[in-house]
Amino acid sequence: MPYALLNLISTLITIFIWLLIAQAVLSWLLAFGVVNRYNRVVTSVSDFLWRITEPALLAVKATRFPGQELRWDAANFRFTNHDKANNEILSRNYREGFAPPTVA
Repeated sequence: MPYALLNLISTLITIFIWLLIAQAVLSWLLAFGVVNRYNRVVTSVSDFLWRITEPALLAVKATRFPGQELRWDAANFRFTNHDKANNEILSRNYREGFAPPTVA
């Protein structure tokens, strides 16, 4: 019985790892314009992968502030109670010449 439970947990972790990899690859394909982001199938798959992986990735990001409660506002993609976390986790400082293009 314990072996079956461990095997199930291992299988679920493996599936989640593959979903993380798929999310990373899809985000790169979208960023470089290889995949049409307006395609219904692409949008559905991207939304599904984002909903599955974002809670785990958010938990990893929150480990940068141990012992502090971070309240996440999913509608606005911000922490509601911690400005420092918003500045350090959700934004990036780019070196001169390496910033992504701005969208008008």
